[in-house]
Amino acid sequence: MLATILSRVRTYTFFERSIKNQKEVLDRVFHYVPSYSDSSNIETINDFLLSYLPISPETVKHTAASFFDTVKKGHIPDIPAIIKNCANFTPRILFKIFLETIIESQNVLKSSSQGSEVSYKILNLLRDVYNSVTIYNQTPAAALEELTRSILLVNAENYNILREL
Repeated sequence: MLATILSRVRTYTFFERSIKNQKEVLDRVFHYVPSYSDSSNIETINDFLLSYLPISPETVKHTAASFFDTVKKGHIPDIPAIIKNCANFTPRILFKIFLETIIESQNVLKSSSQGSEVSYKILNLLRDVYNSVTIYNQTPAAALEELTRSILLVNAENYNILREL
């Protein structure tokens, strides 16, 4: 950076709020006070904001886990049904939750050296798919089709290691 720009930049340090502080913000800013009849477990600002999604994050996570299980077995998942079940991934945060669930599902691969290599390849595929949708405006359906094909290929190249999970 140019010295003139750096000399005029003001730095700020932000700290993550504790759960207690987040609850205070929910009360003060959003006027949210959980009722006794409220079955949702909203403790953080993120939980509160996610409660406004058209479908629950748990539904997206369940769909993502099912998607990954199907691909692990060497089968092609029903992409149109996944898209429909996840509300067309609108808003795009639903797609992010979907991919984060796949990341969590494949973490067990890291226990072996061959598994770590496969995990690394899958993480790169997930990053590319996320960028394709969020940056290059590819449809989630096309991105999931590409992801399916790529994971199946990685699995075949590595002696079907995913089937052992």
